[in-house]
Amino acid sequence: MSVMTRGIIAQPYSLAMHSDYSRRQFYSHAQVLLAEHDSARKHWENESNNVQALMDEVARLKVEIAGLCTGYEAYEQINAGLKAEVEALRKSAPSKEVVWCSCGDGHAANSYGAGFMDANDGVCANCDAAMGQGEQS
Repeated sequence: MSVMTRGIIAQPYSLAMHSDYSRRQFYSHAQVLLAEHDSARKHWENESNNVQALMDEVARLKVEIAGLCTGYEAYEQINAGLKAEVEALRKSAPSKEVVWCSCGDGHAANSYGAGFMDANDGVCANCDAAMGQGEQS
């Protein structure tokens, strides 16, 4: 606030209204001060609205990140469970529906691969080919 503005505000009422000229001068300065005040208030309200909008966006993003983290943790738990289930199934006893070779290959019980293994003492076509190549060297 300028020295002149402080002087106008501190001026006694009787002195400010003493003459027509002083009333007009006081009124003019008062109008300028009111306009500056209104402008400053609008600017402050706009800035506070901007800050509030940014704070709301930050809060929304925090919630979104927390949701994504929770979703990813759930994904990891499900994935770990499925991996454990697959591993348990691989290690489980051979079923009647699948014929397993010692190399880990499995063939449906009524497939060509299962028939090949039955005819070759439980050895699959891949193992037979690998052993055949090894013997020829």
